[in-house]
Amino acid sequence: MTIGDHHHWHSTSYVTHWIDGSINFDEQRRPLLRQAAGLLPFTTDATVRVLDLGGGYGEFSGQVLELFPQARVSLADYSVPMVERAQQRLATFGDRVDYHVCDLRDHAWTTQVGGLFDAVVSALTIHNLGEPAAIRRTFADVASLLRPGGCFFDLDLVLDARFAPAGSALGALYARGAPSHHPDPDGHHHEVPANLVAVTLEDQLSWLREAGFSEVDCVWKQFSEIFLCGFRDL
Repeated sequence: MTIGDHHHWHSTSYVTHWIDGSINFDEQRRPLLRQAAGLLPFTTDATVRVLDLGGGYGEFSGQVLELFPQARVSLADYSVPMVERAQQRLATFGDRVDYHVCDLRDHAWTTQVGGLFDAVVSALTIHNLGEPAAIRRTFADVASLLRPGGCFFDLDLVLDARFAPAGSALGALYARGAPSHHPDPDGHHHEVPANLVAVTLEDQLSWLREAGFSEVDCVWKQFSEIFLCGFRDL
C-alpha cells in the first residue's frame, strides 16, 4: 500500500498540470523553503555539495543555490518530466546543478546520485512512499550519503494527523484548526486505505536516530506539516 500511487509522475501532461496547480502555492511555500535553506550550517561562501531528494521542479534547490553561491546541488526525482522542468527552471545556475532520475524504493538509488554530501534536503516527498518500512529505509539511505558532520532537513507531512480516526479527539482538533491542504491539481483527494499503518512523528524521529543521526528534532510543526532535522557526528 502506498499513499501517493494515484499520481502519474511519468506522464508529461500530468506533471505539467500538477506543476501549474502547485505553482499557485509557491508564494506560501517559498518563505519556509528559503528559511530552511538559510538554516543549513554553512557560511555563504562554502563550497558544499547538497542533495535535493525528490526535488521536483527545483524550488528548494533554487533557494539553496541562491543563498550559497559556491554550492553544488544534485537534484534527484522519480519523474523524468519533473526533472526536465527542473532543468528549465534552474538553467541559470549552469553546471552547479546535476540531475538524477531514481526510485527511492530501489536501494540502488544511493549509487546513482554521486554522494557523499554535506547536506540532504527534501520537501513533500518521503511521505509519498507510504509504507513505514520504505520511509525507515530511506532515512538510513540518506544517512549513508552524508559526510561526517552532515545534516538532513526534511520538510514533509506527518500522516497520522491527516488520517486521524473519525470521532477521535485528535481528529476533531485537526478538523477545527488545521490549515486546509490544497487538493492535487487533478482534483483527487487521498483515500484512507483500510490497512493504513500511520507513520507518526515519534516513528520518524526514532528512525532518524536508528539511522545514525546523533541529534534529531522536529524544529517546526504546524498541524500535519513538519520540519525534521538530523545531524551526523563529526
